Amino acid sequence: MSEEEAKDLFVKKVPFETYGEIQTILDPNMINSSEVSLDKVFELFTDLYRYYKSIKDIFYYLYCYIYIILSYLKNNYTSLFIKAALFMIVFPPDEKFRGARLHRIGIEGHTLYLAPSRSQYIEIWKCHCLIPNSWENIVKIHFKELIFKVYGFDKINEIIYCLCIGILDDQEYPEIILIKIDPLKFNSYMMVKLDVDSGDEFESNVLLDNISMTSSGGRLFMYDSSIVKGDIPYWEIKITENETFKIINQKIIDKESEERKNLLSTRFPVILDAKERKILRFTNTSSVLIYDKDIEDWVEYTISINNDLNPSLIENKGLKESYGSMGHRVKAVESKLQIVSDGSYVVGNVLDKHKYHFYEFQVNEKKKEYSFKILSCFKWNQDYFKMFYPMIGNDKIIFISDATITIVPLKPLCLCEAMFWQYQTLHCKMSDDNVYVGGISQEDMKNIIGCKGIKSLV
Repeated sequence: MSEEEAKDLFVKKVPFETYGEIQTILDPNMINSSEVSLDKVFELFTDLYRYYKSIKDIFYYLYCYIYIILSYLKNNYTSLFIKAALFMIVFPPDEKFRGARLHRIGIEGHTLYLAPSRSQYIEIWKCHCLIPNSWENIVKIHFKELIFKVYGFDKINEIIYCLCIGILDDQEYPEIILIKIDPLKFNSYMMVKLDVDSGDEFESNVLLDNISMTSSGGRLFMYDSSIVKGDIPYWEIKITENETFKIINQKIIDKESEERKNLLSTRFPVILDAKERKILRFTNTSSVLIYDKDIEDWVEYTISINNDLNPSLIENKGLKESYGSMGHRVKAVESKLQIVSDGSYVVGNVLDKHKYHFYEFQVNEKKKEYSFKILSCFKWNQDYFKMFYPMIGNDKIIFISDATITIVPLKPLCLCEAMFWQYQTLHCKMSDDNVYVGGISQEDMKNIIGCKGIKSLV
């Protein structure tokens, strides 16, 4: 269908009372003006919803509308993001695991992966971030006893990893196991045990209470996330041809330096790029240290004049500090600035003046400078942010608690995503806790609007 055909069809079919508004929106001269807003799109949708009995007709006309808008804006990509398309989406965990401690695994596109804490199971669930009731169990593995578990997510190959220690149903003693899970299929996984050659390294140097697992460039790594000063234990995890896994020591060396003697690290290490072992350390000054694997040393980066974040908000101090032969550690950090990394992307989060402000951490390698660039901000709401654990995707940050999943876009939703969510709200109810309950599946939506050939609407 051509642009003109879509426009003619849409204008002919819409209710007469909305014709003037549609003409304004469809006018190419008005596209970049204040006349085009998400509210107007929603008003248009509401008018159509009240006028037509057939949801299929409504969506057909709306897709014609979207096609026209995208056609007009094809040379101006930034205009695809409609004003006011930033809003929080809050819904509860599934009733089957509500109240359990939830382990963060990862985000891919609009899919969120979580693991409720179980004493005898490795159990992983996924959910579409724009469909509140779309929780789906993807794996459940029983153990006689489960002693330890940590998760990692390889976005490139779409694989979830679980490193665990436990007693399997057919065994008598605990084993160190790496589970490779396909999140696109139900109960599709492979178990590999720790290679004998890596046994001594694991037993001597891996402190389970402090281990985190991350992925970058399709490779899997684990590291000690509690080290503030000193060498950082760091390993690459590889599956062998013999269906075992090895841990390869790639320790981050902390050399003594006269130039850096006044720069004291003050918080947990932050992974900028796991594959390149590019790790960030904040200091007691406005400078930061970034590890360079080529020279096996830390390099000082100063704050850029183009920084959007007030440097005073970066200040922090460690709590519950401990010193020993295996490094200087902290159990917690007191700071207004919260840092979240997925192994290749870093976002800073600051609560200031009753608003959460989100910043992307950027590095200028030539100038040896860093900056925080503002992404978005939201008004603080005590109901949503009582106790949470954050995780990030490319365009969203998610706050996870035992009672709510709070999704905050870091960039405005595109028109299709905004319309998709608005339609979801028609099938949701607001609970007493002020969260969305319910929703409609993508398959049902595609059947309603006759888009069976499309794999995903968003």
